[in-house]
Amino acid sequence: MSIKKLSFPIFITVAAFLGIFSVRPSVLSIMEKLKERNDKMAELSAVESTKANLEELSSSLPSISESAEGKAVYAYLPDSTDQERIVDTVNYYAMQSGVSLGSTSVTDDVMQSDVAADGATSAAVSMDPPSPQLLSFTFAAEMTGPYQAMKAFLGSMSNPSRAHELLGFSLEKRKGGNLDEAGNTLPDSDVLSGKIKMRFYYLPERRYPRGYLLPVFQSSGFELSPVRDLLSNEKQVPELPKPSGYGRENPFVL
Repeated sequence: MSIKKLSFPIFITVAAFLGIFSVRPSVLSIMEKLKERNDKMAELSAVESTKANLEELSSSLPSISESAEGKAVYAYLPDSTDQERIVDTVNYYAMQSGVSLGSTSVTDDVMQSDVAADGATSAAVSMDPPSPQLLSFTFAAEMTGPYQAMKAFLGSMSNPSRAHELLGFSLEKRKGGNLDEAGNTLPDSDVLSGKIKMRFYYLPERRYPRGYLLPVFQSSGFELSPVRDLLSNEKQVPELPKPSGYGRENPFVL
């Protein structure tokens, strides 16, 4: 076969080869643009779905807040410090138990995340939303009273129906004990002095970067079954068995 006869097929092959490689970048660019468009459409669809869920959740929130489940949630973890209710509760338990409260203090806790938030950069906007940050305050009080009264008071304070943490308590024989009219110390005094410190938590409203990605907004309704289960189980908690009788009723009396 002559070179002249081969030149035409070779020319066609080379032209096709060059044409494919010249068009290929454009095709790849179109495919990338198409994929980017599909990703944006999927993201838009997710945002619209989340927006619809937000509207449903917002409309149902008032009625849920008035339900037994909603009241239990807000009482256990309020959106504000609600320190007055804590002080009133402590005073009520002390009065019911026969304990006298001395000096009390309430101190707002400084969370490390709050300090870091002041220097946060715009890079946080591109990150997934953080978990809601609980805030807290510390309640401390001094107390005096008989051992059985102290025991009843501390038992009541172990269940204040609010998110809390017992940081510590102490009991000791009150120095000087009870005094008679002449100012003399009475023997076998049962009066104790002590301290108690507790931390109480609350969850205020705040803005979160990309907060619409939080799992709660992926549904159009609040999941209240765990709260119902807790309320039901709370009524069925068995009483602790009474002590066997061994040991002293009051470890502070020999």
